[in-house]
Amino acid sequence: LAVKIHNILYPYRFTKKMIDSLQVLNQVDNKFIACLINTREDENEHADGNLLVLVDQHAAHERVRLEQLITESYGKQHEALGKKKLLASTLSPPLEIDVTEDQRRLLWCCHKSLENLGLELLFPKNNLSQILVGKVPLCFM
Repeated sequence: LAVKIHNILYPYRFTKKMIDSLQVLNQVDNKFIACLINTREDENEHADGNLLVLVDQHAAHERVRLEQLITESYGKQHEALGKKKLLASTLSPPLEIDVTEDQRRLLWCCHKSLENLGLELLFPKNNLSQILVGKVPLCFM
């Protein structure tokens, strides 16, 4: 309980500079990576400025895999515009879905947002009770 209270009262944040100074010492109990992080602003002051940090290997590995998945899932061309758009795979032929008038109207209102999620919906003018799914997120395939 005392540790929880201390963590709430004195939260600790690692800066990019601190992470860059990280020095791996060893593996501990096949579960953690022991590291030293320099907490001093002046790089020449190494004494009394190091913090011993234990990194949970499993959590770190999950984070690396998540970052890779996110990088691989989004198209590069949209990032330059400040937008993220999931990569999509074209369905040939498009998937036909019967919908009510209200459902069609709702999907029409949010179809641009759905496109950013990799879901392309087509709205045939000759059949108001149907929509076509032209693309789905690549991770669905």
